[in-house]
Amino acid sequence: MFSKTVIFSLFLFSLISWVISEDCDKNLPQDEEIAKEFKHMAMLGYDIGSRIIYGCVGILIDQNHVLTTAECSRKETIGAPISVRLGISCEHFQYHNISNISAHPEFDPDSFENATRSVALVKLETPAESTDFVNPTKLYKTKIFDKQKPIEAAWVRLPDNEDQLIVVKFILKILPFPKCSENYHTRTPSIEIRKKSEVCAYPIEEPQDSLGIIHLMKNGHLQPVGIMAGGSGYPPTETYPNIYIRISHYIKWIRENMENDEE
Repeated sequence: MFSKTVIFSLFLFSLISWVISEDCDKNLPQDEEIAKEFKHMAMLGYDIGSRIIYGCVGILIDQNHVLTTAECSRKETIGAPISVRLGISCEHFQYHNISNISAHPEFDPDSFENATRSVALVKLETPAESTDFVNPTKLYKTKIFDKQKPIEAAWVRLPDNEDQLIVVKFILKILPFPKCSENYHTRTPSIEIRKKSEVCAYPIEEPQDSLGIIHLMKNGHLQPVGIMAGGSGYPPTETYPNIYIRISHYIKWIRENMENDEE
């Protein structure tokens, strides 16, 4: 029988299965206002030999760094990402090679069976250019998610073209930690939910396949507070919601590593 971490790793690999190539359809119905609102969103690219595929979500946090999940720093079957695609509007994508990836020490890249969900910091070879469609965001240091309705900006497949993705917004509902922990603990195989570093949430409206980032309103802008790291599979439900990494739990480590990169 698979261990709970192996099952989770298989789920994470499924995120890579909904990838798109470097070439994209400029006629995609991506809402321009959403593209400008979430211009900090990024995707990591993996070299599979015949092409580059993009499938792990990230956040541009300054001109030189993208925050992602530690599991995305190296995939068991296809290795580490080699590039980052910035922005969500096909006509305004920026592509940057990766110079370095630092995963949080909780994550052991050589032991997928013992891996812990956490974050990784990606250093770009060349600085991102700030535009109306690509720009870094500030990280919101909050541990409280239930005082306002969280918004997920998520990549979803197009019904008539599953090879292409666009970003849409969902209103999420937070599932309290005790209930989420109990649900995942009693399923087979079980998954341990960590209260300090994770939060569980699911779309209020009809759920669908998605891969995204949780945002909360701060000073009139939606700012990222969590990155999707997994769940039991698609679609997310109240019983088995998506699991998101709380960025606030790792802000000290993120800032220290960004400073080290500049030395």
